[in-house]
Amino acid sequence: MKPSPSVSQYIKEYLLVHLIFDPKELIPIKVYPVNPKTGITFQCKGHLTAEIPSLNLIEKRPAVNIFTISSSRQNFYQTHEFMLVNVEFHPGKLSPFLKTNIIEIADGNLNASLILGNEVDKVNDRLANAVNYQEIPVILDDYFTQKIKRIKYNSLLIDNIGQTIFANPSGFRLENAAKSACMSQRTFEYKFLQKFGVTPKYFARISRFYQAYEQKELFPKLDWLSVAVQNGYADYQHLVKDFKQFADVTPNIFLEHVKFNPEKRLSINSDFVGI
Repeated sequence: MKPSPSVSQYIKEYLLVHLIFDPKELIPIKVYPVNPKTGITFQCKGHLTAEIPSLNLIEKRPAVNIFTISSSRQNFYQTHEFMLVNVEFHPGKLSPFLKTNIIEIADGNLNASLILGNEVDKVNDRLANAVNYQEIPVILDDYFTQKIKRIKYNSLLIDNIGQTIFANPSGFRLENAAKSACMSQRTFEYKFLQKFGVTPKYFARISRFYQAYEQKELFPKLDWLSVAVQNGYADYQHLVKDFKQFADVTPNIFLEHVKFNPEKRLSINSDFVGI
């Protein structure tokens, strides 16, 4: 779902996921690799539990959750009926909404009410009681339009550079990016880290990895070497290295895991994101 023009400068898209499984069925696990996305999720019905295998960590996510760029694969477990609305922000555009520096919650998840107040819980209630799906973007547009009006924020060159890196990660060069932002390399890296929660080099790397993964998902008959080369990898082995770090397993094994994701089981042609 596309946000209204009044908020689209900050927000890329809204995604609604409403899954209902037979209570007698075993609910499939959603596997989710490291990716460059940031945003806010509203759990309208049911709840979500996240497992981070590399950290041996299992945690229940808050009803309204701010998520930032992670460094580890996650596995998601949801209840038999689960409804979530994901608000994905453009790269770097979440930070103006936060009262704290985004680096303070980098590689993590945080109860949104701690930063945005209990107003977000009221929005979640409105979403849960929406008359129909069409009402959901209206509710979100109304909330974020009011938030934007209260933001004291001046757009910087670094904002556009972040989006450029996201769109073309294989073309990233630190020297060129810093020059475009009219900053020294050291200042650019520091400012980028404050705004994105990660270094520009890491952001480019996970953006490239995730684009390669998405391309293979869209074009399953495309061989891995072609995927690697088309996304700026020197060879297939460099792509395998990224998969092992960002998905915990090799490319083919991860795709086997993805086959059992909830949206695959229900033949939903959309990405279940955001957590």
